[in-house]
Amino acid sequence: MKTSICAVAVAFAMGLPVFGRTFYVNCRLDDYTGHDGTAPELAFETIQQGIEKCAYAGGDEVVVYPGVYDKGLPRYYNPETGQHWWRSSRIRVGDRDVTIRSTGGADVTHIVGAHDPETEDGFGTNAVRCIDVEKNLSSTRKVRFEGFTIRDGSTANETSCPGQGGAVMASSGSNEGNPDVYFVDCVFSNCQAADSVFQGGTYVRCLIADNNFRKAPVASSVIVCR
Repeated sequence: MKTSICAVAVAFAMGLPVFGRTFYVNCRLDDYTGHDGTAPELAFETIQQGIEKCAYAGGDEVVVYPGVYDKGLPRYYNPETGQHWWRSSRIRVGDRDVTIRSTGGADVTHIVGAHDPETEDGFGTNAVRCIDVEKNLSSTRKVRFEGFTIRDGSTANETSCPGQGGAVMASSGSNEGNPDVYFVDCVFSNCQAADSVFQGGTYVRCLIADNNFRKAPVASSVIVCR
């Protein structure tokens, strides 16, 4: 089932985080030798590298320059076999207090998952979700993505957790959706899931279009159309 969902606009009062350190990411540099992400000229190649440098508390920020971000080890990747399984994700944040924002906006900054190339419908063990957060519902930490196109994510062809959140899995440990994961001025396209494309999260001024789902587009998410 294909759907086009109208531009999402949610007006809400949201306190600005107190930023700690800033780390930079730029996938278009020629050489990353000795880079620690602490300055634009020392930027990391992948968003995941920047996130992993951030503290779990303290409001760190990851600044992302334009480019197509489709690298970074998928979750549960096995370097000996080159295989990963249904919970693979391009980016995993965890229970951090962090903002990940692009400098150029969604038109020129893409986070790209993967449909399984070995199956006809793109579902399967080689699929890669775009973003996995999994923060505790009791936590006061907030995650914010701002100014990205998030596309081409997929999940395994199942109806339980393996089939949820082809674009975003923003859940607690009990798989309940978490609203304290914010997506602002983002575009979501060509993501799919056997269950819900979005599991949790709050979506502000986002365009969600041309995604494929079998049961419901969103689950436990804060999302309002106009």
